Amino acid sequence: LGGLLNLKVTFTVDRDGRFAPVGRVRGTTPALQHTVDWISAQRGERTRGAFLVLHAMSRKNAAWLQQRLESAFEAVELQVIEAGIVIATHTGTAWGVAVLPLD
Repeated sequence: LGGLLNLKVTFTVDRDGRFAPVGRVRGTTPALQHTVDWISAQRGERTRGAFLVLHAMSRKNAAWLQQRLESAFEAVELQVIEAGIVIATHTGTAWGVAVLPLD
């Protein structure tokens, strides 16, 4: 049903290492924007950080995220990495962002 409605769920990893949903949107671009908005909300006024964009068969979405993160934050370092086949088998086409705050 989620596929038919084009639902995308955004997850975070909580302090105990468990996945926790933080939002649901319809469509890829709104989901990408939600990712950036959520990071921004968590960071508050802090803008410096190191970022890692990980993607699985989703190079175009990773490039979109890279561009938005570079314009929204003072990225001391920003790397884009493609996930291996084992991760891609479990996630399908997906993306993730890791942030190391430096403020």
